[in-house]
Amino acid sequence: MSTGISRRGLGAGALIAGGFSGLAGEAFAQSAPAAGAGIDFFRPTNVYAAQTQRLAGEALYGAADVFEIEETCRGLKPDDVAAWDAAWLKLAEKAEGEAKAAEGRGEKVTAIARYFHASSYFRQSEMFFYGPDDKRKAERFTRAQTAFRRALALKGAQLRVIQVKSGAETYDGYFCLPDNYKAGTKVPTVFLIGGADSYGEENFFSGTAMLARGMAMLILDTPGRGAAIYLNNIPTRPDYEVPVKAAIDWLVTQPEVDANRIGLTGISMGGYYAPRAAAFDKRVKALVCWCAATNLLQDLYIWNPPIQRQLQWITGSPDDATARKKLNEFDLTKLVDKITMPTLVVHGTNDRVMDVRGAQRFFDALKTKDKTLRLVDGAGSGHCSYAAWSTVVPFMFDWMAAKLAT
Repeated sequence: MSTGISRRGLGAGALIAGGFSGLAGEAFAQSAPAAGAGIDFFRPTNVYAAQTQRLAGEALYGAADVFEIEETCRGLKPDDVAAWDAAWLKLAEKAEGEAKAAEGRGEKVTAIARYFHASSYFRQSEMFFYGPDDKRKAERFTRAQTAFRRALALKGAQLRVIQVKSGAETYDGYFCLPDNYKAGTKVPTVFLIGGADSYGEENFFSGTAMLARGMAMLILDTPGRGAAIYLNNIPTRPDYEVPVKAAIDWLVTQPEVDANRIGLTGISMGGYYAPRAAAFDKRVKALVCWCAATNLLQDLYIWNPPIQRQLQWITGSPDDATARKKLNEFDLTKLVDKITMPTLVVHGTNDRVMDVRGAQRFFDALKTKDKTLRLVDGAGSGHCSYAAWSTVVPFMFDWMAAKLAT
């Protein structure tokens, strides 16, 4: 049977020597962006590129399609929020429409993938709206959450929508059982805490590699994060041991959870939240700081001016001076020596969001005998090592799985 494709010119040598000659080469040249055009998320030099690299890293675990990301970025320029919004919203609605169509045809696997993509793109579209002043931020969050939850409904009962109460507050989230979970067994479980501008639907992709390693995962929109701040106006707080205690109290009541094998992971600003809680709760048997800080005023707010408005919002601060006063209370200096469980700190050496020196100070102050520091160079030297997730994520969760094995 003829394929309609000529065998001539298909060798790599012919392609290189020909310099993309012929019609295919002309089409390639016509579609290529001009030099300097677009957002280069492979080599980020601005917050737009850095936030896109974040999504590209998450794409490794099903959050998005990296080729759709690249195509969208071709037509964008840094600082053009209106164009950014329009492009990502268009892509989100396209993916959502394809997900609904696939679901209607009974193509569940395809529908799940595209609902996940739509959720991520809705989140991407609202990235540069300012929370208190722009109602679109909550609207896009709701659309992202709706798409994500539709994917979960199609995946089945091993991924559950939950709520956890802490005093008068209620936190939305997800409890995810590991791949190939056997009914009636108890498994190690990790509570994954996100950072300053993440929410649970995104954090699922940060932690889904745990599920393939036999660990369950809890994700909650605790104070200052996700639904807590977007919909319920619950600001963050320095005493994060309070919401984390409520989360672990909930976990130990679940029949699938081995209460003696609970881990805690904090990503980005969660690298303050998680160790803060671990200093108070000895039910935590292993701690991963996926980025770390000692003092959030110094290591995040002052170090990274572009994040200051976001931090003002999530701390409930009307101005810079108030935010500085509040964030100075987010300090681990007098608590680090109370962290006694095995601890892993992973931080990029060229992190422009959280100062690596804060991570080094935190690690140096740890008194636990079982502590490991991995400073990531090269492609993964940026914030959260997004450009090296293919190696950094397995390293962290293999470490966690080993610590929770017995």
